[in-house]
Amino acid sequence: MKELIGGGGQPKPAARYREWIAAKVMEVTSAQGKGRIWIAQNGGFPVKIVVTGADGKAVTLIEMKQLSLAKPPASAFALRPVAPRPRSNPRPAKSPALTSPP
Repeated sequence: MKELIGGGGQPKPAARYREWIAAKVMEVTSAQGKGRIWIAQNGGFPVKIVVTGADGKAVTLIEMKQLSLAKPPASAFALRPVAPRPRSNPRPAKSPALTSPP
C-alpha cells in the first residue's frame, strides 16, 4: 500500500462506501497530484481510487461496484466443447524413397 500512496496518506474517520461496505478514506499527495483512496475496513482492499492531476481533473482509477463472496457455480469453470478442425492441407503420402527398408 505504501507504494500506492507514496507514503503521503493520511487516514480519515471511517465512512461508508456504496451503502454496503465500510471503508476508510485516505487523502494522498505526491509530486504528480492528489488523490483519495477508499480502503475496506474488513479485508483492507481498495474499493475506490480517485486521483487529481496537476491540471485539476479528477480521474477514477478503480471503483468496485459489486462484490460477491458466494461460491461460483461449477458451470463458470466448465470448458466449452471443441469441435475438431477440418484439415486444409491433408498430409502428403510418404514417398518410397524416404521410407527406410524393413
